Amino acid sequence: MKKTLIAAALFSVFAAQAQVTGASTNTGIVYVGASTVVGGPHSAGKPGVGVDTAGNIIDLGGIAAYTGNGSQAVSGVTFSKYKLDGYQHVDEGGTVSTNFNWFRIPSVASAGVAREVYFGLATEPATNAQAAFYVGDRTNYAVPTSNTNYATVAYLAAPGFSPTHVLTGNLRYDTAGTLKSETSAGVWSPLTSTTTTALGINTNVNASTGTFTGSSTYGGVTGTAKGEFYGAGTTSAVAGTASGTGYVAAFGGIRN
Repeated sequence: MKKTLIAAALFSVFAAQAQVTGASTNTGIVYVGASTVVGGPHSAGKPGVGVDTAGNIIDLGGIAAYTGNGSQAVSGVTFSKYKLDGYQHVDEGGTVSTNFNWFRIPSVASAGVAREVYFGLATEPATNAQAAFYVGDRTNYAVPTSNTNYATVAYLAAPGFSPTHVLTGNLRYDTAGTLKSETSAGVWSPLTSTTTTALGINTNVNASTGTFTGSSTYGGVTGTAKGEFYGAGTTSAVAGTASGTGYVAAFGGIRN
């Protein structure tokens, strides 16, 4: 009986891991996936990030109590902010230190269960190399069946701005098959702040896979954008990355 329970527990962990998805714009700086570190605040199979080739992925939710860094409100929705500086690992060239800044998308849920979804930026101070990432639990996600607006926050890294530069705005999913920085059909509304050029997102949605891919624009430079849908119903969410020559960004939104 004990062996059966242990086997069942292991199966549930691996099943949870299979639902964790995400992406990084530079896996040489940060990669994402189901957490593998167990002990202390960390649990296996939860959305997390890693920086070394040993496959160690830390559970972002597990360190939330130690990394809080305020919040950001947009359209009446509050996103929690987190910060972890000096996360070190040994690489071929020696010890590398990486700084992380990220958000958690609030209120994401599906099948009555809360789901963790994060997005952010990783920076290597020694070289100023940067990567955007997102990662979350897609268990029982569903793409909306009607046009849906998402209150959205983004982290942007570009010349002249720190990797903690925040943009806010709206993404709109149209059942015709697009996810764009719009407030309504045909009304273009890039993610903005008071001190930087706007970030535009223009993607096509694959409803069968719950993913979107397309273009981004920043400072007159066209790049790429991609991401995924998380949660379901009134707690549907989106998260993704955008990058082009001279900029990287991570963004996330919750149905509003």
